[in-house]
Amino acid sequence: MKNIVTKSFAILAAGFFLGACEKNGIEDHYEPTNTGAHIKMIHAAQDAPMVNMFLNDQKVTALAPVVTAAKDTIVTGLSYAGTAVFPASLGYATVPAGNYNVQIIDTTSARGAAQPVSNTSATLNDRASYSAFLIGKKDPGFETFVVEDKLPDVSDYSKAYIRFVNVMADAPAFDVKAVNKATENTPAPVQVATNVPYKGATAYVAIEPGTYDFPIYKTGSTTPYTTMTGVAPSAGRVYTFYTRGIYSETTAPATTNRVLVRDR
Repeated sequence: MKNIVTKSFAILAAGFFLGACEKNGIEDHYEPTNTGAHIKMIHAAQDAPMVNMFLNDQKVTALAPVVTAAKDTIVTGLSYAGTAVFPASLGYATVPAGNYNVQIIDTTSARGAAQPVSNTSATLNDRASYSAFLIGKKDPGFETFVVEDKLPDVSDYSKAYIRFVNVMADAPAFDVKAVNKATENTPAPVQVATNVPYKGATAYVAIEPGTYDFPIYKTGSTTPYTTMTGVAPSAGRVYTFYTRGIYSETTAPATTNRVLVRDR
């Protein structure tokens, strides 16, 4: 019996040895991505159809197809109404750095051929992040505003970080404040944006975690044009707060005209 046990251990040891030398053994393919550019699309054009974003001829953003009938499948895209809002976020696609034709294409209808909505050229740098906003109106036409997301090098994880982007068609310049609901005006609200024009963006600023109102003022006014209320940015996270749609002097803005998304 002892001899059998000894031989069994010898066979197992030989098997482990041969397995360690086997060229076709299981390999670890975990290699973190350390290069490439990061880009996401944000649908901010009120009159535009559902769309997908292409870099050159490669689709880099889409939603799952929706089956409308047993014999019919329509490929959907991102919509103005369905754009993810706080606390959800729109994920970045990682692509090789380089020069691209950024195409926003309507692929949502059953017409067959894809319908171009907007085209622009952009240089995407290695290890940089970008947001491509579909903006404007049907007349005179939509456009794509590509802005670099200069994400802060977060050293203080007790803070949240936020910036403002004005992509509301026909809008004047805006100011934005972050008013902590727990403290109100003591200390004073954080000035997130000052005199930001259409197609303008600020740097990220740090705020304390908490529940906030974000009043948006036409520059020079002391009465908010619109206010996003009761949102709670989390410590260590990075956000973009933006206006979208079409500006109106006579019609009150809708809640969908102001959006907060998480960048990181």
